[in-house]
Amino acid sequence: MKAFTFQTPTNIRFGAGASSKIGELLKGYKAAHVLLVTDEKVWAAGLTRNAEAAIAEAGIALTVFDGVLADAPSHVIEAAAEICRERGVDTVVAIGGGSALDTAKLVAYLAKTPDKLDDIYGIDRATGDRLPLLLVPTTAGTGSEVTPVSIVKTLNNEKKAVISPLLIPDWAILDPELTLGLPPHLTAQTGIDAIVHAIEAYTGKIKKNPTSDWLALKALARLSANLRKVCADGSDLEARSEMLLGSTLAGMAFAHSPVAAVHALAYPIGEIFQVGHGLSIALVLPYAGEGCDEARGAPTGQQSARARRRSGPGDLCQSTCGSEQAMTELGRQTGISTFNLRHRRDLCRLCNTHSTSPDPVFSAHVAETAANNCSSAQSGGLARILRAIARQREGRAPSTLRFNRIGSNT
Repeated sequence: MKAFTFQTPTNIRFGAGASSKIGELLKGYKAAHVLLVTDEKVWAAGLTRNAEAAIAEAGIALTVFDGVLADAPSHVIEAAAEICRERGVDTVVAIGGGSALDTAKLVAYLAKTPDKLDDIYGIDRATGDRLPLLLVPTTAGTGSEVTPVSIVKTLNNEKKAVISPLLIPDWAILDPELTLGLPPHLTAQTGIDAIVHAIEAYTGKIKKNPTSDWLALKALARLSANLRKVCADGSDLEARSEMLLGSTLAGMAFAHSPVAAVHALAYPIGEIFQVGHGLSIALVLPYAGEGCDEARGAPTGQQSARARRRSGPGDLCQSTCGSEQAMTELGRQTGISTFNLRHRRDLCRLCNTHSTSPDPVFSAHVAETAANNCSSAQSGGLARILRAIARQREGRAPSTLRFNRIGSNT
């Protein structure tokens, strides 16, 4: 067995109504003034109400920042950090989806250090201190409540990552009641994202280890058994609970065994077409690459553990989530049928198809993510996958997640 490091200092509190008990946790940090980071829709839906009441009951001053925007824009993060400094905030709480959690992580860091956001993009460049940080997810998908990563959209509309153990929060508070109102299309999109986190953590080549494998498999068991349930009945609290815990376990898994080609392609596609991360994941997943030879020809659900480990992401997702009919329904619920690819030139720009070389021009982060894929998905393979997506989706809108192989002639 090869050596590995597993680092997850997050405390986790799980249970229906857990967000209403946040006051007692804040007292443990002697919090005097809390910044609550959220977005307008989450606040308007009343999802922060119980936490706000608990903070008030604990006698702690509260400032609400509801300016979070999709993809955590850098100017929003910097504005919130400035509010912290101006008002003497000493603790940060976030309630919302992945963008709110990613925003709060960096706000807690920037409010405590003299570092500038532009100076900490990359791996382990954030090395200072941060304010106490408590994160409360309202979706079962991103896993950001237990990861050391924040994804930021810069003023140039570029996606950049800050990766540091300092971004792992002090507490992840998992309250499944906050996910009950999530509409079916967002439930499906975030659920697919969580499943892919677990799959890519399990099938990846870089840093995978027995602990991340165990977490990924436990996550998959919960997510696959409940995703279709919550899409059909969003009020099913038990299924929502399983999804939320599964998403967090998947986050812990991919925090230590990184994501791969599905995410490598979803990042730029989401950026170019301005579609949500979950939808871009659903779009790319069927084309993410071939499984390894050992998995080919084995009936779904009957692969050996070794072959299943080495299957491609699409294979494992289909064997995990069920029949093609089930996957078709999931595809419909993600909203993938509304996505018409009418701008093939944009994907061609990524693929660099005007060159004799098929290599796309990706950022270092995307290239490194692709290199983790269980099968060969280096730059030429990524270009081939992008062309397949362009050919099969241009001008039409199928509603299924089909797990077709990408052959050598594509």
